[in-house]
Amino acid sequence: MFIVYNLIYIFALPLLILKDFFRKDHGGIRLISKRFGLGLSDQKHTHIWLHGVSLGEIKTLIPVANSFLQKNERILLSSTTNTGISKINKLFGENPNVEIIPFPYDFQRIYNKIIKSFRVKKIILFESEFWPNLLSQKNDKVKIVSFNTIISDNTFSRYKFFKSFIKEALSTIDIFFVQSLDAASKLKNFGLSNVKVLGNIKIYKETYEANQSDYQRIKNKISDCSKCIFTAGSTHNNEEEFIISSLPENNELLLFIAPRHPERFSSVERLLEKQKLKWSKFSEIEKITDEKVILFDEVGTLFELYMNSDFSVVGGSIKYKKGHNFLEPIFAGTSVITGANLENYSEIKSLFCDTGVIETFTSESELRELVNLYIDQKVRERRLILQKTEIDKFGGKYKQIIQELHEI
Repeated sequence: MFIVYNLIYIFALPLLILKDFFRKDHGGIRLISKRFGLGLSDQKHTHIWLHGVSLGEIKTLIPVANSFLQKNERILLSSTTNTGISKINKLFGENPNVEIIPFPYDFQRIYNKIIKSFRVKKIILFESEFWPNLLSQKNDKVKIVSFNTIISDNTFSRYKFFKSFIKEALSTIDIFFVQSLDAASKLKNFGLSNVKVLGNIKIYKETYEANQSDYQRIKNKISDCSKCIFTAGSTHNNEEEFIISSLPENNELLLFIAPRHPERFSSVERLLEKQKLKWSKFSEIEKITDEKVILFDEVGTLFELYMNSDFSVVGGSIKYKKGHNFLEPIFAGTSVITGANLENYSEIKSLFCDTGVIETFTSESELRELVNLYIDQKVRERRLILQKTEIDKFGGKYKQIIQELHEI
């Protein structure tokens, strides 16, 4: 089955290369060569390799990386997306103990070269990053850890069609630190017993760290605005139109839209023009004036925007099915609502949404009703207190989780 997988990947490779060539900011020949593992130099020191697919995962891994750096370990950080790589470069680009690479193409020879060049002794893969040829590099000198592991129902259904192949690939992982009993049960279906339930790392406050300069910069732009600021974060295609259509007629409400992917900024601009709303791009204004909508065309500062908001809705849960981290606004100090499509957050959904602590919606009318409710400052404040109180019940385990990562 590995042969079949590799043949399929080889046939798909030209499309991947073409996509990388035309990527904005970090694309082109340089990115492609790096993803082939070219230009690496041998390192004297051993490294711990941490990988997260995109910006959200990288932000969660930053405190983990710092915990290793505090132990005088050297780190290799990788991400698949431009936004993830940009965040790593911003935070660690000048740190001599951190190496940064784009995640490579899935070939054994490339992984072997990276592991040898950086003398990798431990690989920590975040959530569901299971690359067969990377996992095949397991040996006595390299530990592989799956951290904050999640397996959605759709992914599990696909895995069952290739059960022997998946079992062979995943059996190379030394330990799975999973989010939930559900994830543990799914892994055990493949005969894997090296599973430990630690809970979702995103439920702990230590995962979140604000950049005060970004917070203040955003605050300065909106300081003269007396309207209620409603932020729609991490939105996907068709979700912006859904949210705009749900807005009540209220001149005291200002909507911030922060699309999940920066390549969609232009399509959201076209939508706003079509809607004939008074709107501006955040990057082009000095102060808020009489806008109804602000397109937040920044990457990596959504947490700081939440800190400056009155209430928020987290996208990826309306038209997109998997959902995004809807706890983040609470840690930023703002009450939150979310769509009901939260496939990747089923455990947290049962704890916070199914109990009514975080309210959900499935239709435009339901969202409009919630927005009308949350415009009231007293309602928002009571809801935020409830949400914070519930989250605080799950505190205190972060250090234990980090310790587990260090000890493996």
